[in-house]
Amino acid sequence: MFWGTRFCSAPIAHIHGAGKRLIVDPKSRDLKRYAGADLLTPNRGELAAATGIAGEDDAATASAARQAMTMAALARVLATRGERGMTLVAGDAPPLHLAAEAREVFDVSGAGDTV
Repeated sequence: MFWGTRFCSAPIAHIHGAGKRLIVDPKSRDLKRYAGADLLTPNRGELAAATGIAGEDDAATASAARQAMTMAALARVLATRGERGMTLVAGDAPPLHLAAEAREVFDVSGAGDTV
């Protein structure tokens, strides 16, 4: 498949070869294609679809993030969780759950608003 793992590995290697870091907002359930990225930023639904680990609570999100890290040989996953904030899982460190702070928004443009 053209958009498969081999297609993504060359650009990832090129980016790292240039001394840059790579943050990926995944759109595929096949997380292996993002192997080598510095940070993966799936939303909760994408994370559940890719790992098969459902649940909205902190523990389920952290478990799914760790599964994603194993699947794609990643060091860090930042799961965006809408009104529940974000969860950062990095290496063997305990997960960091960041609460969302509600604000009145006049121009809602998508999930990135959480960040």
